[in-house]
Amino acid sequence: MPTYKNDTNGQQTFFNLSGALQFAQPGESVETYKILGAGWTKTADAPFYPVCGAVHEVTAAGAETKTQAVAVSMAFFEIRADVDVVVHANAADAPGYPLQAGGTRVFSNPGSIAAMVLDFSGAGTVTIIELQD
Repeated sequence: MPTYKNDTNGQQTFFNLSGALQFAQPGESVETYKILGAGWTKTADAPFYPVCGAVHEVTAAGAETKTQAVAVSMAFFEIRADVDVVVHANAADAPGYPLQAGGTRVFSNPGSIAAMVLDFSGAGTVTIIELQD
């Protein structure tokens, strides 16, 4: 995925390489793994998206907790949700990270994450993408 330049006269939002929402000022260039649309001009093809491992689709019929095993050898896990969910690394009693419906969060793996525990607020699907560095 490429590098883009903000061609508008105003501030625009984008997701940085770590998946965090950021603001770009007019004329500013940004690196992102997302494809940006109107108001952005692609200035480079890099950075390239990391190599993808397994992709897990975890579906809940309602408010419930589900555990998904992931490869401990992966450097990152990108998590996308179409329902509000709280994500825990390894165990339900670990600190939780809220993820709103339509959102994306990237977890860096220090080599110790072997499972993602997902507390669903209702029916929906969470996608977990394993990424190598």
